[in-house]
Amino acid sequence: MNLNTIIGGSTLKAYPSSFDSGLLNGAPVALVASNIRGFSDFIGWSRAQGSDVIVLDQQNLKPFLEFRKDLVLVMVDLDDCELEDALDDLADIRERHPHLAIILTSSILGRDDFSLSRLSVCDVSLKLPLRISKLDLAVVLALENNIEWQRRQASSGTVRKGAHVNIL
Repeated sequence: MNLNTIIGGSTLKAYPSSFDSGLLNGAPVALVASNIRGFSDFIGWSRAQGSDVIVLDQQNLKPFLEFRKDLVLVMVDLDDCELEDALDDLADIRERHPHLAIILTSSILGRDDFSLSRLSVCDVSLKLPLRISKLDLAVVLALENNIEWQRRQASSGTVRKGAHVNIL
């Protein structure tokens, strides 16, 4: 596995602790993007939550999730991915790891979408470029929408044996 980088410590400057909303409780998050420049707000915001940011490419996300069970959130940049493969991978990840909140980003999206309409692949989708003003809202709603996803999976009986489910 080719793990690109783990951003923690002093690698990148974190946002001031005033940005710490307590949403992530220091749990690590993943960013799937080949170019992290457009995600500096997400990285800084996550680090202000006390979270390490693990940067992966599309091919390494699924294998990485098989041994790293402590992630609570992954942000996926669709602009860096083969669209059809990425959507198939996300649907598989949703089934195998229903507890994992997923935020999808792309410059081709018409608008931010915080609804439940894309639950089969993500909890929230954001139009790039990212804005720091939307991160708290996006993460809150991604975590809330993920709870609804888990409820739907549990009630339909489609949760895979051994899948980690965390219904609050």
